[in-house]
Amino acid sequence: MRTEQTPTEKPAELYTAPQIEVIDIELEQNIMGSGTLPDAPGEDW
Repeated sequence: MRTEQTPTEKPAELYTAPQIEVIDIELEQNIMGSGTLPDAPGEDW
């Protein structure tokens, strides 16, 4: 008996991952302090 495998579908294409750049930005704001600009409109918190 001869066992031979024949592909039934086309092989999947090779996946190429996109090149990405990760930028980590940390923001901090103290709304209870008086950290506003002197000429900025609006009220002090």
